[in-house]
Amino acid sequence: MALEKVSDESFGSNERERRYLKVEPALFMFMLAYGVTLPLRTEYLKERFAKDSGLPTTDLNADCHMNKSDPMYPILQDVNSKTAYWSVYLAFAISLPALFSSNYLGSVSDSRGRKLPMYVTLLGLTIYSVLHLFVVHFQLSLHILALASFVLGCCGDLITFMSCGFAYVADTTTLSSRIFRIVLAETLITVGGGPGQIGAGYLIDIFGFEGPYVFILLCALVTALYLLWLPESVEFDDERKGKSQYNPRAVLAAMRELLRPRPGGRLWKLLAYNTIVFVYIMNGIGFIGVSVLYITAGDPFCFNHQQVGYFEAAQFILSGVGMFLGGALLPLFLSDLTVIHISNLGFFANLFLTAIVQTEIGLYGAAVLSLVRLLALPLSRARMSKLVQPSEQGVMFAVSGCVQSVSLLAGIPALQAIFPWAYSVYPGLIFIIMSLFMIPPAILTIILHVQDNKRSPTLIYKRLSDDEDIPGSVHTSTLND
Repeated sequence: MALEKVSDESFGSNERERRYLKVEPALFMFMLAYGVTLPLRTEYLKERFAKDSGLPTTDLNADCHMNKSDPMYPILQDVNSKTAYWSVYLAFAISLPALFSSNYLGSVSDSRGRKLPMYVTLLGLTIYSVLHLFVVHFQLSLHILALASFVLGCCGDLITFMSCGFAYVADTTTLSSRIFRIVLAETLITVGGGPGQIGAGYLIDIFGFEGPYVFILLCALVTALYLLWLPESVEFDDERKGKSQYNPRAVLAAMRELLRPRPGGRLWKLLAYNTIVFVYIMNGIGFIGVSVLYITAGDPFCFNHQQVGYFEAAQFILSGVGMFLGGALLPLFLSDLTVIHISNLGFFANLFLTAIVQTEIGLYGAAVLSLVRLLALPLSRARMSKLVQPSEQGVMFAVSGCVQSVSLLAGIPALQAIFPWAYSVYPGLIFIIMSLFMIPPAILTIILHVQDNKRSPTLIYKRLSDDEDIPGSVHTSTLND
């Protein structure tokens, strides 16, 4: 395994400029496109089922104002039920194949480069959007949406794009600067989802449901062009160039090696940090789905489309801004694990307050706690990145991506499935249940902190001197050696 810094003399003037390009803008542009898909799927399904059922209105909060004795009320409830079921089906169609493809593509990135899997995901998003355009414009069968979702899942979905982006950051940073860069990447991903929440509603009003999908295609094109100009962070030696680098048995061997117990408790720490990531992703993404159901149910809130968009955008943007400011500033004064403690408490308080407040002002007040609720994500990823060798970065982020896929697969359908029961018991009960899920991350963080205080951290794998800047560093893969 060789790691080297590429000197400026080995590049032409254009190449020297390209060395200073970062992967973060590509992550932001991809999430700007992907964020549009989050509310769009549910809104289109509800309108489609409403039209097929002959409802006179397709307002998101129509059931808030409809009397239960109205003859149309059972039809509206049936529309809501079909929308929920189809949302779960389509979520499964994406998450289930992504569970395997994200592992495969992330592992391949260690030998074929980080950009190739990112292109594959962009291709999947493009096919997904084109198929949705045809369904929307020509009123085709909804089963085509399941096919589109399956294709996106097979191409890795968001998880692959994110994991390869984080691996790219790990390739091109020193240990001392890595936390800041991963925090920056995580921030741009989170903030990128906010405009999509607001923009989707306006695009639908102006252009119909075709408008958002055209926007997604344009964002995908811009992202692909940027990646084309971005230099690769993984390079092969001369005798390997042009040869097939992927060997499934080698990838499995690399995964087994990653999960093999090592001195210093590396395996336990990887499992602990992945558990933290699992809960945070499950609660974070699950919050989007159940909060829309909650704030449009009529008791205690009855939001319309624009109100929903602004509230969900506030969650994304506040989380992103807090992630950047907190992730950049707090580690200057506090240890990483102390910041994760703060994140655990903030997320718990955010969920619990959302459950008990009865006014819109109170709801946004609870949302302010989003400033610290996701700080644990980039810090956990950064600490995992420091535990593994440079050649294991892709495999490590792929395994972490697999964990995230499982959290999406298990969390979203499960939370949506129990929402009706929880709401019937107490409107905010679902958020109290989600707040209880924060207990395991809190316990694990305490254990990690105690162990961390017992001995000074040691750098098992030191890539380069921490005072060096390696904006375009390249490493040679030995995955198949």
